[in-house]
Amino acid sequence: MKLKDNINIFAKSPIILIIYLLINLNYVYGQVIEVPIEVQLPIIMKVLSLERNLNAKAQTKGKINLGVVYQSKFRNSLLAKNYAELFFKENSKLLNRDLIVTLISINDNYDVEQTLANTKFDVILLTPLRAVNIESIANLTERLKILTVSLIPDYTNSGISVGIELIDDKPRIIINTTSSKLEGANFNSDLLKLSRIIN
Repeated sequence: MKLKDNINIFAKSPIILIIYLLINLNYVYGQVIEVPIEVQLPIIMKVLSLERNLNAKAQTKGKINLGVVYQSKFRNSLLAKNYAELFFKENSKLLNRDLIVTLISINDNYDVEQTLANTKFDVILLTPLRAVNIESIANLTERLKILTVSLIPDYTNSGISVGIELIDDKPRIIINTTSSKLEGANFNSDLLKLSRIIN
C-alpha cells in the first residue's frame, strides 16, 4: 500500500490511525526488561563465568573487555546503563581477572558497527535499544567473535546469545546456542541444562 493510500485511510478513520500508532509505539517502546536489572546482572556474571572460551581468553589476556551498549536519548536505555555502570564498579573482577567496562553510546547501527569493529571486546551487554536492528548487531558480533548478552530477553530471538526471562515469577536463563557458537562461546553443559535453549 502506498503512503498516499495510508494517509487517505487515516483521514477517513481516526480509529485506524490510533490503532496504527499504538502498534508502532509498542514496537518502539515495548522492549520490556522482564527481570529487574539488579537481579539480572549477577546472573549474567555467573553465566559468563561458565563460558569456557571466555575463561581461556581471560587467562591469556589477564583481563576481560566488556562493552555496555546504550542510547543516551532513550530513557530506559540510559537508566539501565547507569545501573550497570554502578554494578560493574562494585564488581570489577570476573574469572579472577580485571573486568574492563566501556560504555558505548550509540544512535543507530552505524555507530555500533564502527565501535565494535575498532575495539576488541570479549563481551557486549545490550540495554534496551530503539530503532536499532538487533539482527545486524548479532551478525556483526558473530563475525568478530564477541559474546552478546542482553537485558531484553526477546533479543535472543534476533540472534543475541544470552538473555534472562521471567517464568512463574522466577528468572530463567535463555541461551541461543546457534548464536553463541557462532560468537565462539562454549558454555558449561550444566548451565545449558538449566537454561531455555533457542536453536
